[in-house]
Amino acid sequence: ELLKLIPVNNLFYQPWRVVLVYLSWAVRCLPYLAIALLVNHILKQNIGRWFYSKTTAAVLLVICVLSNAFAEQVLPLALSETIIGYSLLLFGIAVSKYLPEGKLISSLGACSFGIYLIHPVIKRAIDILLVKFIPQVTQSISISSMLTYTTATFVVSWLVVYLLRQNKYIAQLI
Repeated sequence: ELLKLIPVNNLFYQPWRVVLVYLSWAVRCLPYLAIALLVNHILKQNIGRWFYSKTTAAVLLVICVLSNAFAEQVLPLALSETIIGYSLLLFGIAVSKYLPEGKLISSLGACSFGIYLIHPVIKRAIDILLVKFIPQVTQSISISSMLTYTTATFVVSWLVVYLLRQNKYIAQLI
């Protein structure tokens, strides 16, 4: 809306556009950064010990489910996305203590950041493949179609990152 104040053929239009886009991204990302700093601080303190209790995990799961169901109707979209994302993240951290050590869990932990980084690319590729080969999955939104879509995206992302980590040169970059 602010760009409407500047004529399109003005010399300052493009630089201001870039500045305003970066500003909007910063405003959008600040809640995530603030919560990440807060969680990091809490987990470094001894008070983080209560965080790994089963009660805390259950409360975080309930918050995630309720915010998924009702937050978008009550809260602004950016706030509801933040609550959903962080409640699920904190739930995963809280239950991680109860997961058995194993090769699969270790591999997932080692590949998690890479999965996070590569999943948008894999998601787009899966979109194209599903539209071409299984269009009914993309045409109707159901629990089974969403599970198929997200599971395929996750597994392919994990496999790509795992294979990239096998290459010594690329593994140094990851």
